[in-house]
Amino acid sequence: MFTPRRSRLSDPQEARRPSAGQAEMENDSDDERDDICFEARTDDARRITSILSSICVATSRKADSSASLAWCEVSDTGLTFTVNVSKTLQAIAYVKRKGVFHTWELAMPHRGEVPDERLEFGINLATLLECLKIFGGAAAPNAFERSQTALHISFREGTRCLCLQLNEKASVTECEIHSLEIDQPHKTELKVREGERPPARLVVSSDALKNGIDELEWGGEASRDKRVLLRVSAPSASGPGGLSLTVSSTDVGCEMVYPPEALVSFDVRQDLSFEYRFLHMHMALRSLRDSHQTLLQLDENGTLEIKLRFASSAAANAAELFSHFFLFPLTDEDDIDDEDATASKAAGGGGGGGARDQFDAFD
Repeated sequence: MFTPRRSRLSDPQEARRPSAGQAEMENDSDDERDDICFEARTDDARRITSILSSICVATSRKADSSASLAWCEVSDTGLTFTVNVSKTLQAIAYVKRKGVFHTWELAMPHRGEVPDERLEFGINLATLLECLKIFGGAAAPNAFERSQTALHISFREGTRCLCLQLNEKASVTECEIHSLEIDQPHKTELKVREGERPPARLVVSSDALKNGIDELEWGGEASRDKRVLLRVSAPSASGPGGLSLTVSSTDVGCEMVYPPEALVSFDVRQDLSFEYRFLHMHMALRSLRDSHQTLLQLDENGTLEIKLRFASSAAANAAELFSHFFLFPLTDEDDIDDEDATASKAAGGGGGGGARDQFDAFD
């Protein structure tokens, strides 16, 4: 639930003129500030809108859709938003503090690598994006190239509300979004030995990957029975190896092959192949057009990690932003419910939570 208020100031100086009862209002304002445990400011709200849009994978506009609910964590390093889709797809967006926000204030109990109290809460991501797009962010062909909108974001401890104030020229919009009581998502990461990289790690141009996915969509909609077989081959005496994506359904099949020279980086030490729901991969890759590089990592159990790297804005010292997805492979037993089958893989997929702290995702 949120309450937007929008006004247009014909004279910006009007906002600075004292009015009757100003002292009483200032006292109320002091009480409100005592309730704020986090606040931050940025001059480019559209970058945040773009990165959060990349993980809003809801296919329904219903308010109770689990795919529209996000778990938000606030720390010294930035904001992390995590969305789970039927326990088969996990999407994570990292918004760095440095290079994105010019003001960042976090209450002392929430600071440090191991804070006394973590600041985390559930939020309706679809509602948050609706607020952020009030000034027309959804219409931008490339959200990073649009005119800037300033954002002031804060969280009130008492009411457990996320408060937004957006400013564009003389227009001001304020929204208050109530946090939600939702389950904290499991922490997923690839199963690899400490200090080692996964057996398959590839970096591909987002444009090249998008063109391939567009070709694979030729067979119709991303229906539930449509599958994608991801195969990586290590270099050997018989060939240089490569990446292939094969989509199949009851009535169509199509394959896209990427040789190593077509990739930005290719590090594959063993042959691997796993099947995933095309619908979920399509959800994860919807924002390819706004990113410029994609990292694919695969472990021996078939957990697929996809990281999208978004270009920094033209502003000096602007940071790159990342969104991050985990997909779990389909099982061979057709009589097992997909959610139950993949839930066990998701629960066993990680123990650390380091994935949620990897703001420099391509390092």
